Amino acid sequence: MWYDPATRASQATLLRVVYAEANCVDFASRDIMPIFECVNMEGLSAQKYSLCSLTEGDAWWERDSPPLEFSLQNQIKPRLSSLVKDYKSGKLPPNWRLAEAMLPPFGHEKYIFLTTLLRPVGDTYECVYCIPRYG
Repeated sequence: MWYDPATRASQATLLRVVYAEANCVDFASRDIMPIFECVNMEGLSAQKYSLCSLTEGDAWWERDSPPLEFSLQNQIKPRLSSLVKDYKSGKLPPNWRLAEAMLPPFGHEKYIFLTTLLRPVGDTYECVYCIPRYG
């Protein structure tokens, strides 16, 4: 199966809605990233999330999976590292947020982790950029 751009876009849209619904003060820190879990048919939920530290080395990359099995993953890491670094350093506008969705398996991968940069638009958020990876 192919994880096509239309699927990724619809999942990024779902993540931005869930993020806005969660409206958690903890998300304002540049040192954490919320991870919304959707690993079964229940769907994404604003109540079902964990917080990942962005200050502990590469914990955001390795946290939930063994060493990544696909060589493509190593090509994604520099892009994702740059995004996390820019977010933590304050290079991005102060009200922009980084969030991730852990999505059900697609094809032969274990899970899809969709890391998304969100910017506020009115009382909701808009996806500016997203990077999928598998684990």
